[in-house]
Amino acid sequence: SFKRNKGNATIMVSSYSDELTLVEQDPGVLNHDDDLLNADSDQSTGTRLLLEEPKSLAHSIHLAIKNTTFSFQNVDTSIIENLGGRLQSSGCVFANNTAESIIRSEDSTVAMTATQFINNDIRGTEGVVVLDRKSTMEQNDGTCLEALTPQQQASSIENNALDSFVVRQANVSSSEAVGCKGIMSNGVCNSFEACGADGQVAEDRPSEEVVVVDGCFTDWDDLVYAVRDRLDDELDFVICPNAKLIATTPVVIEDSDYITIKCGTDEELSKNCEISGGFSHFHITGSSSGVQLARLKMIGSTGSSVMALGSAGSTLNLLDCEWSTNRGATAILVHHDKTLSNATGTLDVMSTLGSNGTAMSVDVTRCLFEKNELTFGAIANVGGTLSVEKTMFSNNAGNGGDIVVTSKGTCTLRDSCFDSSSSVKPGVIFIENGSAMTDDTNNFGVGITAGGYNGGACTGIFQEAEVADCFGSASCPGNCTEFLATACTLDLSLVANITIKDTPSTVAKGEAVVPARVHGISERPGSSNIVPIVVATVITAFAVFGLVGIVFKRHKSKKPSTTNIEDVDEPPGRCACCKRKKKDHGMLEAINPDEELFDDDV
Repeated sequence: SFKRNKGNATIMVSSYSDELTLVEQDPGVLNHDDDLLNADSDQSTGTRLLLEEPKSLAHSIHLAIKNTTFSFQNVDTSIIENLGGRLQSSGCVFANNTAESIIRSEDSTVAMTATQFINNDIRGTEGVVVLDRKSTMEQNDGTCLEALTPQQQASSIENNALDSFVVRQANVSSSEAVGCKGIMSNGVCNSFEACGADGQVAEDRPSEEVVVVDGCFTDWDDLVYAVRDRLDDELDFVICPNAKLIATTPVVIEDSDYITIKCGTDEELSKNCEISGGFSHFHITGSSSGVQLARLKMIGSTGSSVMALGSAGSTLNLLDCEWSTNRGATAILVHHDKTLSNATGTLDVMSTLGSNGTAMSVDVTRCLFEKNELTFGAIANVGGTLSVEKTMFSNNAGNGGDIVVTSKGTCTLRDSCFDSSSSVKPGVIFIENGSAMTDDTNNFGVGITAGGYNGGACTGIFQEAEVADCFGSASCPGNCTEFLATACTLDLSLVANITIKDTPSTVAKGEAVVPARVHGISERPGSSNIVPIVVATVITAFAVFGLVGIVFKRHKSKKPSTTNIEDVDEPPGRCACCKRKKKDHGMLEAINPDEELFDDDV
């Protein structure tokens, strides 16, 4: 990561060589692994994703930048000046910078994939990325922009003026000054799409203003340093509601008890604190007990968002948190090996499964794991004690499943739901031999795709056989326990909390509300969402036929007569509760739907 640099530019490339084209030069200069964007291409033929016209020059310098953050740069020209080189940006984030442009290229080649431009103050009049007529945009996939709000623009101008930064057109907001909110190439503008909450391209959405609470944090590095340098009596760290923090190095909590990091105060509750990017967000190590992370949304980590690496007896409580669109090995890793906190690049959980040692205890309560694509699993418990309660897992993908327990670890699971997750190994929950599922209460699964084992398909909890090695061989014997709940309790609890004033006018008092995730009597996990419709239809049909049956039975049981109905003895088996005295005639009438019902009418 690069942060708070000043001067002419943060990175400057100066490289000119116009004798060969890039295709003609490769292979030979570039090692195959150095080409971030085309690593899967045919190395033997040098096939690249290049534009044929104009031909890309064979630059002597190739700069590849991957998963790197540039934040709070304040430079005179551009964050990256690419003069005659070949620049590749993959998975990078440019956030809260001030410059004429973010990237400027002259007589050069640029390729970008999954690159984000967030809340930058662009002082130039051309664009966010500027290419001259001799430059080539080799590739542009998944790139997005999130612009400054008017309040942020004004604040940026004021702050830079105080820093004696030369502000041109100080009375004009940066959005008005920027000619192209995207790539300006040879006078043609190609605008970026808007970045979503998960960092991916999404529809425009209204910006939420950061709510500043006394002593709260809006900058990630400030939080990192505050936790590291805290006094003994400093225990609570509050992130400002609606703040979006760009993670660089992780927050490390080591040998410290009862540290709490949360979004908003207890008086100003909020779940809108977003932490994005970085290899990892939080490390808990040593003998740290009573640590709590609350109401945080963690996205875009490339290793493991939370690494719980404390010793036996250490405890971590994760409350009302959310993990979304993370792309590393795990969202949460529970392990006893403190040295894993030094991992960079690619986190290999598989290589740590055979280690011996008791890890810490982690409680996950009322959390959400959604749209994470992980190489191992959403939660990896290697030798620790894991408790998951009232938590939703939705649309995750991983080799082991949403929860993987190994190395004599244990897991309790209560009132949780698994919706449309997928795994290579059998079971959305995988329990290695020697490890144990100590409690499985009222859990639900639907739409799950999981690998097979010797007994067939398993979409619930898979317990590996004693002699098996499912991660090391193709054979995978074991036992499968499917979830027993027929509906997601989290959905039902939402329905139970609906009040009449919160209910749409089309839903009458007493009308049934069918939850979004539910199994019918004969339904198995993996069925489609047609089930709620079928259930509602069946309930309605029974109600209609039941009412018709009651009316028919009433009419059949009595014929017109002058005899007082109260003096007639009811035959055995006849519904005595249907007696009702009518002054004008003795025939029983159908119940008026608008008439108030009493016990004798039922």
